[in-house]
Amino acid sequence: MVNKNYIKGRRLEYEVMQELKFIGFDIIARTAGSHSPFDVIAIRSDKDTHIIKFIQCKSGKAKLSKKELQELLKLNDTFEVKSYIAVKDNGPIEYKRIGVKMVD
Repeated sequence: MVNKNYIKGRRLEYEVMQELKFIGFDIIARTAGSHSPFDVIAIRSDKDTHIIKFIQCKSGKAKLSKKELQELLKLNDTFEVKSYIAVKDNGPIEYKRIGVKMVD
């Protein structure tokens, strides 16, 4: 039997990927099964810059764990990336930037 939470999460990941493609990101990939700190990576190359986003997706009442937050903050510090959490709970997807000042 397939886990309903897995199905909801996977569906959200694909919705996030569609939105990123729509707004012009060149490379978009899921990290399914990798157990990495992010679910989706997106890269957009503009004239002189590259934008890299790491996105952790949460659906319903799921929340970002302290461990996930710490891992994403570490990635922010290590690379020139922007990490986000994409949350969907009975409405449109909300993107929240993960930064140093983020608290529970």
